[in-house]
Amino acid sequence: MPGLSFVIVSPWREFEEALESSHYVEVRAHVEQLGDRARIVIQERPDALLVALGENPGATLDALEKLPSPKPLLFFCGPDDSQLILQAMRLGAREYVAPAVDEKDQLLAAVERVARETTGAAVSLPAPLIAVTGAKGGVGASFVACQLGAALASLGERPALVDGQLRHGDVALYLDLAPKYSLASLANCSDGIDPTYLNTTLTEHRSGIQVLAAPRRPEEADAVGTECVRGVRDLLREEFDWVVWDTPQDFEDRSLFILDQAALLLLITTPDVPALNHTRMQLELLERLGRSSNEIRIVVNRIDRSASVSTKAAQDFLGRPVDATLPNDFPRASACVEEGRTLDEMAPRAALARAFGELALLAHTWCGLSPPARARKGLLGRFKRS
Repeated sequence: MPGLSFVIVSPWREFEEALESSHYVEVRAHVEQLGDRARIVIQERPDALLVALGENPGATLDALEKLPSPKPLLFFCGPDDSQLILQAMRLGAREYVAPAVDEKDQLLAAVERVARETTGAAVSLPAPLIAVTGAKGGVGASFVACQLGAALASLGERPALVDGQLRHGDVALYLDLAPKYSLASLANCSDGIDPTYLNTTLTEHRSGIQVLAAPRRPEEADAVGTECVRGVRDLLREEFDWVVWDTPQDFEDRSLFILDQAALLLLITTPDVPALNHTRMQLELLERLGRSSNEIRIVVNRIDRSASVSTKAAQDFLGRPVDATLPNDFPRASACVEEGRTLDEMAPRAALARAFGELALLAHTWCGLSPPARARKGLLGRFKRS
């Protein structure tokens, strides 16, 4: 289940849309005003209320004060009025956001921060979904998805890796796996998908990654609908610590769903003009689709001194920072693919393996999570050795 359950008190629907976009939140009800609808709040027993102070803010605050204790967590959006803010604070408001261009973003950030703070109590958050997609073909997105999954496993995490390249997926090939089942197997399950059946379709790699492969035949991809993708995503996020989804760069319904729902979107590119031009176009499109810039992270693959475009020039061209880089190590990367091994198995001390370890830690930071104990011990050990 999601982290915080909400009842929204607002005459407007945009706040509901904003909260439903977060995997930390469950919206249980929406009422336009409190008054005699306060009973809905009591019946639903939400963790929190999101209250928009509209035409009659005094009446709304009075109704909130009459709610029985203990009251839910309170989040407010209202006029920039010092008296109203003071009243809200006296009621125990966790956040008060005044109308602004980015008010929904501010509110959502505050909600997710509180959800993470309460994780150690009664809230159990589903696993973050990471969508890994290439700016264009050939930039190494599938390789990055595989090695990121392995790096998360090496930290003691339990990652699931889904090959969303439904017609021409290579994840099983890259990891030297021969899966009996695939996403198409789940699409053909007439009785629905449950955790037990889902687990039988996963194939375990010796690194600890659990892989859900792409269909073996390209024509089987047509059987995998958006509802199947939704069900798989929900179950995997309940069963694992991370879900890494190798996502095609073509914007069709199934990939759009994953790109929209992912907590973190890794956009993989390379240091050359064609790939960076596609990166800029993808960024513009993703932002038009409603993804904020801090949810999209640019990873430049195959960086070396001979690259045709420097990292600084790439940042200038894209108009935003590059968030992570991966060094060019073609011999080791090629050997990993040929032998179905991970970098952690083949060359754990190589620069490329270390870069993926750092990327796994960055994923924790970008998703608002603390690094696992194994990572903290490893960092402490390196500090002592230095």
